[in-house]
Amino acid sequence: MATENTIFFSYSRENSEFVLQLAQDLRKAGATIWLDQLDITPGSRWDSSIEKALNSSGRLLVVLSCESVVSHNVLDEVSYALEENKVVVPVLLERCDIPFRLRRLQYADFTGDYMKGIKTLTSALHLDSQTASKLEKVAQHTHPNISPQKSNPIKPEVVNEPISSSFQQTTGTPQHTVYPKLPPKKDYTLWYVLGALFLVFMVAIFFFFILGAMIEDPVYYDDY
Repeated sequence: MATENTIFFSYSRENSEFVLQLAQDLRKAGATIWLDQLDITPGSRWDSSIEKALNSSGRLLVVLSCESVVSHNVLDEVSYALEENKVVVPVLLERCDIPFRLRRLQYADFTGDYMKGIKTLTSALHLDSQTASKLEKVAQHTHPNISPQKSNPIKPEVVNEPISSSFQQTTGTPQHTVYPKLPPKKDYTLWYVLGALFLVFMVAIFFFFILGAMIEDPVYYDDY
């Protein structure tokens, strides 16, 4: 059941994976949270359960993203919490157009490193030192690879040179690729010209014979 110290989560469904992880980390650290995915019992009315939890919770944690800032449900929950003078803590998940009413509030920045976001969140939520310390340990355990590490420079792959292995063994790796010389291309222009002239000659002979066959010998008639 939500109480004055309960942290109510307001978010968009598109950010469920991040929200669920953050809520579980807070709960493991000892903070009292309320999240619909974890605390609405089967068979309960979804809308009435959320309204009851929001009314009873003393703090509202709103996850800001491109989807949540245009969600009517999220904006309604934020407006209600502000009107009821509840503590509202924005969590910036990604760069987006922050609603005007939230721009002056201290927020937790999760746009970069998760652990840095946890540290800013403990300050924004005013968690006690014991809960804050435990939260950092829990977050470090659930995200073991979040600390930036120096990566080894990627060495370029050695491309096989188009030369024999015996040459590589005797001379070492060449500084540049040595390609075998290709034989010069033959010039067939003269042959093309001779072929064309021969073709024209044959066509002329063919038409000459055809023309000769068409011309008939003159016929002479005897006078009677």
